[in-house]
Amino acid sequence: MVIDKDGAPVKPEALTVAGNGQAAQPNALDPLGIGKASLEVWQSLLAHPGGLIEAQTEFASRWMDLAARTWAPPGSKPPPLIEPASNDARFKHP
Repeated sequence: MVIDKDGAPVKPEALTVAGNGQAAQPNALDPLGIGKASLEVWQSLLAHPGGLIEAQTEFASRWMDLAARTWAPPGSKPPPLIEPASNDARFKHP
């Protein structure tokens, strides 16, 4: 059930709108419109592939950094991923 900003329930028919401004028939297989929303996301990503390529490149780079840290020799000590602030006493040994 969907509630509007005033707290009143919204009928499912009001959630689907066709491109011409007329209320469309709700999709029985996808009543929440997740498929349509997913299609719109992918269409946007494919229309502007630069952002997708940049995000995938950053992901791959970070993934490879993590893999390199995981498979580092046992005796080596890589620098910490997150350096605590100098005045942060939570991670200091008593």
